[in-house]
Amino acid sequence: MRSTFEGFKDFATEIERIEKCKQDYIVPMKRMTMTSPEHVALRIGVPNGERQFPGAEYECEIEKFGITENGHRQLAAKVGIPFDYYERTRAVPGLREANVNGWLGKTPEEKKLVRVLDGNVRAVLGPRFKPMDNYALMEAISPALREVAAKDDLMMKTFALSENHLYLQVAFKKTMREIVVPGKHEGLAKPIPIMAGMTIRNSETGHAARDFRKMVWNLVCWNGAISESVLRNYHVGRELEGDDEGNIWTEETLRAEVELLRLKTRDIIRDAMDPAGLDKFVDLAKATMEHRIEKPMDEFIVNVTKRFNLSKAEGQRVMENVLEGGPDNRTQWGLVNGINALAHTIESVDRQYDVERLSTEVLELKPREWEVLAN
Repeated sequence: MRSTFEGFKDFATEIERIEKCKQDYIVPMKRMTMTSPEHVALRIGVPNGERQFPGAEYECEIEKFGITENGHRQLAAKVGIPFDYYERTRAVPGLREANVNGWLGKTPEEKKLVRVLDGNVRAVLGPRFKPMDNYALMEAISPALREVAAKDDLMMKTFALSENHLYLQVAFKKTMREIVVPGKHEGLAKPIPIMAGMTIRNSETGHAARDFRKMVWNLVCWNGAISESVLRNYHVGRELEGDDEGNIWTEETLRAEVELLRLKTRDIIRDAMDPAGLDKFVDLAKATMEHRIEKPMDEFIVNVTKRFNLSKAEGQRVMENVLEGGPDNRTQWGLVNGINALAHTIESVDRQYDVERLSTEVLELKPREWEVLAN
């Protein structure tokens, strides 16, 4: 994966900025109104007539926000409008607003967590969504990473933010070892250096569980194979009761969650650095180097594209990557690295992550599965 920032300091600064600027509201659907195809209004606070005690007077504050692509998708889902139709309604003035507002009125008391950043609704989530945002995540994992860095054993490889995800990839320098290519006479093939690492992914907008995964770096080209998940936490908890200013979780609750994740991260890093994990990878890699591609490459890539949900253009690129390595590269191992190399050419960091995970799926194919795919 490629970083989306020049340096880690810029990455950390943006995470801190988002933490300071974000706004969260627990909003009944009756207080949400779409005012144009690209804007919604939230009535913040309690309107006149909703308070039940004598003398209660409250001027309702109305705030209008834009909507991100993800906000549109989640809003459509929450009111039960298929997104393809939702998108088509933009072409007819007033149609999108009429559809959305009509369905908002069907369950007026139902509450949603509306997440706002920089004047735009970035997520519309259920009231049980329990966020650990990127700032808290980094606060939790930083002590363990600093501990490894103090031993000169940490390399920060990727730090990226997309609209919906955070990605952090690290390598552990002292775990490096070499894969000796089987069947080659000494001096005819250079050993392949590899290094253990870890990938962390988080979402503030309800797109994925918080996920810590082992990975292995191929140091010849710095391809990263994202492997098994070692910690996966869904952002779900008790139903939120927060006030109208977005004060959802107490400071005490957040402190406790950060401390628990800090302790888990220390153990996760130790597990990721365990030599046994690299031994397993070395054995798998050696085996795949002997699994040849026997089908014509055009036919083989059609199979690969279908099996791993690649686009036609992505499949073509993978084939080119495999062929560039020469006849000896027409193996399962060559396909692993061909898919990983594809990730370097993709703009979307979300797609890069998916492709790096695919490379491990290829590596772990059972012999019978490989036989069907390649022979």
